[in-house]
Amino acid sequence: MMEEMNKWLYAHKKLCVITGIFGLLVSPFLWPVFLAVIIQSLSLVIPVAAGLFFYEKFIMKKDKEETNENDDDNKQQKNHADARKVHADTEKTEDLPKNHEKGSETVNFDNQEKQARCRAQAAIWYEKEGFELIQAIRKTLESENRNRFSVNREGICSISIGKRKYRRIGILKGYPFGQTEVIREKLKKDGFITSMGCNNYLWISW
Repeated sequence: MMEEMNKWLYAHKKLCVITGIFGLLVSPFLWPVFLAVIIQSLSLVIPVAAGLFFYEKFIMKKDKEETNENDDDNKQQKNHADARKVHADTEKTEDLPKNHEKGSETVNFDNQEKQARCRAQAAIWYEKEGFELIQAIRKTLESENRNRFSVNREGICSISIGKRKYRRIGILKGYPFGQTEVIREKLKKDGFITSMGCNNYLWISW
């Protein structure tokens, strides 16, 4: 390897000498160019480096601090919101029994009012038409020497004519089946005897 290089240098000895002399002559003129390139490069690199340093040192730090502050504010707001929600749920829970009791009282009042209205309607029915219908059936049965008949939930009146055999004798139109107790009280005042049979049949006798 060294022998080949020596051979090459010997063969191009004149070229190497000429190249060296040319470099020595030209280098004083090229140095300003090299310096200009170096200075130009530094003039570009230094401002960029300074800008990056300033951005990283101050702006990014400020952004990070603002981000942390925002995170803290968000956490505080979330904590306040959770606290308000818990407080609201607590108040709602505390008010629930009161509201429930109030609703129960309202329902009970409505039911009582409805029952009172139904009792009043049953009493009106008895006074206006029920008593007369029952008296008419009574007269018919007395002519047959009978003193008892039954009324089912539809107001159909029947008499017993044998074992498990019944004969229909009339109907009480508008009979208020759900208010049997009111009818029984009215009949008792008018001298009738009442009793409840199977299947909620009302038996009327005298």
